[in-house]
Amino acid sequence: MIIFYDGYCPLCKTEMRHLQKRDKQGALTLVDIQTPEFAAKYPELDWHALNARIHGLLPDGTLITGLDAVSYTHLTLPT
Repeated sequence: MIIFYDGYCPLCKTEMRHLQKRDKQGALTLVDIQTPEFAAKYPELDWHALNARIHGLLPDGTLITGLDAVSYTHLTLPT
């Protein structure tokens, strides 16, 4: 799963560090939407929508947002 997050947001950065520690299997790819290369790598995604709330891209191409993305991530990773 790819998680798109705001690298300028202190809460988002804290949550991503927490997820990285739990992701022992490398199941997550964390993508900071504030990086210069973001728009070129993901031109099909709406940056403004991503900046408004966290998004997750599932392996099947489904885009989930907000609490759904956070819940899915926490349920997927081992505790």
